[in-house]
Amino acid sequence: MAGWGHSIVPLSPGPFVAYAGGSAGLERLASGEDEAGITSEAAMLDLVVRLGVSDLQGLREVVRSGPAPNWYTAGRTRYQLYDWMITGNPARNYCPPASGYHRNRVLLRFSDSPLMPGEHVVFTDSLIEETLRRLGSVSDLLSTPSRADGTLDVGVLAGRVKRAQEVGYGRIDLVQALLRLGPVRAGDVQLFDGLVLPPVGEVVTAAAPGASAPERRGPDGVDVIVGWIRGGGWATRDVRRGVKAPVTSALRRPLPAELADLPELRVMSMAAHEPHGIPVSRFGSAASWLAVCPWDVEQLGAILSQDIGEYLAVGQARELAVLAGAAGTIGMAMTHHLARVLVHPKPDNRLLAAELVATLARQGRLDPSLLWERSVALFGAGELPLRRAADAWTDVALASSWSVVWPAWRAVLDAACKAKKRSTDLAAFLEATRLVVPLHDPEAPHGSGSALPESVGALAEEGGRSKAVTAARALLDAVG
Repeated sequence: MAGWGHSIVPLSPGPFVAYAGGSAGLERLASGEDEAGITSEAAMLDLVVRLGVSDLQGLREVVRSGPAPNWYTAGRTRYQLYDWMITGNPARNYCPPASGYHRNRVLLRFSDSPLMPGEHVVFTDSLIEETLRRLGSVSDLLSTPSRADGTLDVGVLAGRVKRAQEVGYGRIDLVQALLRLGPVRAGDVQLFDGLVLPPVGEVVTAAAPGASAPERRGPDGVDVIVGWIRGGGWATRDVRRGVKAPVTSALRRPLPAELADLPELRVMSMAAHEPHGIPVSRFGSAASWLAVCPWDVEQLGAILSQDIGEYLAVGQARELAVLAGAAGTIGMAMTHHLARVLVHPKPDNRLLAAELVATLARQGRLDPSLLWERSVALFGAGELPLRRAADAWTDVALASSWSVVWPAWRAVLDAACKAKKRSTDLAAFLEATRLVVPLHDPEAPHGSGSALPESVGALAEEGGRSKAVTAARALLDAVG
């Protein structure tokens, strides 16, 4: 039986694990297999970059002779790499094919209607396109994560800038590096002293005496990085309570205009206002968002909270498991979404959500007071069925402890007993409280029976023998 406390083991992300290069890397590409973690796309793009330097001809042969990737299911890098090798165009074609690829050639029959993904996925596609255009001339990207949670250490970035001074930077690559950089300190600017990072195509050496300076293709990359750091770097969005779902503020972007106004970045940075935002139906996966914005967990929660519906049937609850290894804070927006998934109609989704919530609680990242507040709000909006809540919260407690869910359980029990129109599930909820919550445990809050809200006693004193009144009396008798 679950107790009232559990040990905390803080999340400690390990280093980013790159895919093996050489023949092993070529074999990975030839296998046609893609993973779906936060760093999977970055690892594949990093592998392609390294193979482009060490064995570009071998890369071409493997891609051209291998199986054609599926437009709908293949990883973004794998698909664009194949398309580039076959057609010479590195840009993503968003019109799905009317007929599939054939080995070593492509039937150019595509739908006339583009099927657009979320802007964060388009941003990833733009990074892949930009990288493919530079393949063979760049040995590593600025933006490749240095940690397993998809984030980037500022010292690692400084080392890459030193190596990239002669080849320059790509705009999307630089912005992606800053999005992964996370919180920084003012003293970090010293890591970039004496460095210069021109845009791709500019010459690093100074112009000859009397000669005019070459036309600038963009700001100096080091100036951009230093400006980002001095501007405070990544800043968590503000979150406030909306009518039905949490609402976030716009993302602050301390970048020069030509980078801050990149179309995909501008849309990703917008506030999540109801009912606007990226529709869940074209959002993609949690991993695809965190791959671009590993610190922006609250925006992910706000977007997903706008409408979960039956879409969860296709696996969104399973995909949320990546949050257990994500860098960002689990605040009100993501807690709201998790509270909703905990009472989803599908039992499998409820169980998956319970496992994730328990994991976050064991990491010390799940605030029981937020789960309490969000659960009461959902109950008040008629979106928290009591039977499902009891089942899911019990699963959370069994995998962590009752301290995680009892504040929410007690508050919802109180609200349900006080409601003018009582839920038909109230009796079952009271019965579940009697049967599964260990209120006799010496570690229970406030002692045993006093842990119950007074509204249970008030309900038990009502006349009649309704199921809810009878269950309230049985609960009080059980706790003494």
